[in-house]
Amino acid sequence: MSERAGAFNKDPDEIRKFSINWSPALDEGDTISASSWVFPTGIAAPLTPAASFDNTTTTVWINSGSTAGDYLLENTITTADGETMQGHLLIRVRA
Repeated sequence: MSERAGAFNKDPDEIRKFSINWSPALDEGDTISASSWVFPTGIAAPLTPAASFDNTTTTVWINSGSTAGDYLLENTITTADGETMQGHLLIRVRA
């Protein structure tokens, strides 16, 4: 299953966090047991740890990006029930 979590604007100088709420995709009682992110070239995660998750939500901190650049971040989760799902955030960098 692939989820599109939304498109967001960000200034190139900002450090911001973005989240995906996986609740609608999770079966009742299921939770997130692992999460990983793929960053396209040109945008970065500035903090350590750069990402976190709880039972239903994944969060990533990002910075940088070229003005007028669009970056598709990919989040892959594994659930306690053993499902693997992917979600995507489109980050539009605008000054």
